[in-house]
Amino acid sequence: MKRIVALLMPVAERDIDSSRSESAQEPQVRKLSASQEGPHLPRDSAGLAGVLQIEAIVTEAQAQRLVDSLLDGEGPAPTGSTIEQLLHTELQVAGDEAHDLLDRIVGGVERQLIELVYDSCGHVKTETARRLGIHRNTLDKKLRFYRLDLPHSP
Repeated sequence: MKRIVALLMPVAERDIDSSRSESAQEPQVRKLSASQEGPHLPRDSAGLAGVLQIEAIVTEAQAQRLVDSLLDGEGPAPTGSTIEQLLHTELQVAGDEAHDLLDRIVGGVERQLIELVYDSCGHVKTETARRLGIHRNTLDKKLRFYRLDLPHSP
C-alpha cells in the first residue's frame, strides 16, 4: 500500500508565463528524494493560505497508474459521454460477430468496480459488500469468480 499526499496551492499570477495559455502549459512534476519523503507543507505560514492537502491510501498498482498519469500529463477522462465512448470502443474491439457483449462489458465494469472498492476497503469483505450494496456471500462468489480473493503481496 502507498500513501499519496497532494498539496493543491494557489499560483500567483507572476508565476504563470503569460505568453502561454493555462491549458497549454506542461505539468510541472517534482520528484522527492528519499530524505524528503512524507507529507510536507511550505515552511512559511504565509504560504499556507488557500492550501488544500489531500491524502489517500492506495494499492501499489493504483499509485503507479496515478504517477504515470501525472508524468504523462494525462488528466481524467472527459465527463458526459465517457461511458458512451468506452462502449463504442468495446463494441469495435469485440467485432460484429461477438455474441457475449453483455457479459463482456458489464462483467468488465463489475470486476473493476469490485476491485477498486475491495482495495479501498483494505480487503475487508463486510465493508466492501456494504459499500457495493450486495450481500457478503454474493461478494465472496464474485471475488472467487474474478479471482480477486487470491492472497496479495504486501
